[in-house]
Amino acid sequence: MEITSNDYYQLPQRLLAPLTLVGENGAVKAMMERRGIEKRLYDYRCRAAVHNFGPLQTDALCYVTTVGSKAVAMCFEAVTTGDIDRVRLDDDALPPVPFNIDCLNPDYLKAQPETLIITNTERDCLTMMACGYPFTIAIHGGKDSDPERSLKPFRQWLDPLKRVIVCCDNTHAGRTMRNSLRQLLSRDYSVGMVRLDVALDFTSLYVAGGKEAVQRTILTTRFTTSSEIVYVGSRTAGVKEVLRGNYDHGFPTGMGPLTDRHLMLTDEGGLIVVTGKPNCGKTDWCRCLAARLMCSERRFNVCFCSFEEPNKDKHVASFVRLVTGESHTEDMDDTQMDNALLYLDAHMVNLDMGTTAPTPSNIMRLADEASRLRRVHMLYIDPYLYLEPDRPTENETQQIKQMLTSLQAWARRRKVWVAVVAHPRKLQKDAAGKYEEVDEYTVSGSAHWANVCDFLLSVKRVFPQELADDDAGSANPSYTVVSVLKVRDQEICHTGRMYYIRMASGRYVEMKGEKECQEHLRKTIIHGTDLAAPWIDVR
Repeated sequence: MEITSNDYYQLPQRLLAPLTLVGENGAVKAMMERRGIEKRLYDYRCRAAVHNFGPLQTDALCYVTTVGSKAVAMCFEAVTTGDIDRVRLDDDALPPVPFNIDCLNPDYLKAQPETLIITNTERDCLTMMACGYPFTIAIHGGKDSDPERSLKPFRQWLDPLKRVIVCCDNTHAGRTMRNSLRQLLSRDYSVGMVRLDVALDFTSLYVAGGKEAVQRTILTTRFTTSSEIVYVGSRTAGVKEVLRGNYDHGFPTGMGPLTDRHLMLTDEGGLIVVTGKPNCGKTDWCRCLAARLMCSERRFNVCFCSFEEPNKDKHVASFVRLVTGESHTEDMDDTQMDNALLYLDAHMVNLDMGTTAPTPSNIMRLADEASRLRRVHMLYIDPYLYLEPDRPTENETQQIKQMLTSLQAWARRRKVWVAVVAHPRKLQKDAAGKYEEVDEYTVSGSAHWANVCDFLLSVKRVFPQELADDDAGSANPSYTVVSVLKVRDQEICHTGRMYYIRMASGRYVEMKGEKECQEHLRKTIIHGTDLAAPWIDVR
């Protein structure tokens, strides 16, 4: 049965003796005057008492909570120590009542207020009333506090409100209450969050700077309906920084200057889709990119979900070859191997989905769990076709959209790059028997691949016919072209092509263009140790 405000009306009337008017207790009256609280206010909601705080009996201010003028709770504040003791007068089965909730009681209102202030202490609530804000309530912010439960019986009283200003103090309880109220109230009201820069609470601010100091703080409140709605005024400082050029311009991948012109990642995260014809080197090139990022100055940590590499030992071994530049790792000594493995242990982790359904939600959950030990900067999923939808539907296009949007939302929320390898649809042949080129709309299943992602890359392996007949040191020489087909933020980088020669270790060395690739292939195909130095110290 739902509890409403009427349930409190059924409670028996409680006598407030031995409570007295504040003016009849010199110590309590002096405390209120030091705080600048007018007599009309403390006589309205407060009484004086001599109260036991443990073994100590002392003068105390008593805040009386009422519903329809019936006392349902009292909060005692010791004059000498500031200790707090709360006493409930109602039925324990009823939720605790916010202090001064009667300010919203429709039985007493001539006109319904549009704005409510919520504090986490009775003390600050009375201070707000003294500063000209009569529609203020206090929800006790202790460890057992449940603001949703406290407010629910009075939902009808709150419904006409349009705005709520949360004014919690800077204690741990206040910060906790602030976050709880923001999550609870933003669904139904425009919520303003007020934070104190200097003072511990609003009463201290009032005593130090007067009513004007509190009012200035309240007037600076920015309202929002939810965290997803962003007003220009709330972003003024950030916009000015952008206009001055002070924003995230991205960081080098480590692959080379040409790559950085077309593939510049930022700390904001997002979704990268990599596609290409079968056996074109998609996984191979992505592996090199991930290794480069892990060895860059940014110290990237990568979480791999590689369905086509079940042997994790071989998977890690391929990264040892990449970071060291050694293809003949049998010649490496234990010290070199151990140093390489120690570095990789700090910067990469593999997900084994052998017993867990490979849904996006499960993969993101495991990546979050892995991130607790070491922050994950990139989640690499290869290939997409092994994924199972969280919400299966008969419509493949809709399933793909759901999965991609959930991955992208998670990526931006966590500031992680999610890289997904996706195969193209069955490609058509032209009259000459050549397959069509892979573009942004040939990814299998849906155009959403191109629409949702932040980067779309196509990997292609080129076999120059004129080199196949030459003695170039290899029976089948080739180079790799990576086309960046889509870039969402074109202020940082732009679409275009990147060119690479693959080394025996698995490294992709950037070239300036196709001409340089072909010239390099004519000279030699490098076997054994790469010409580049190790990316990490393995000595």
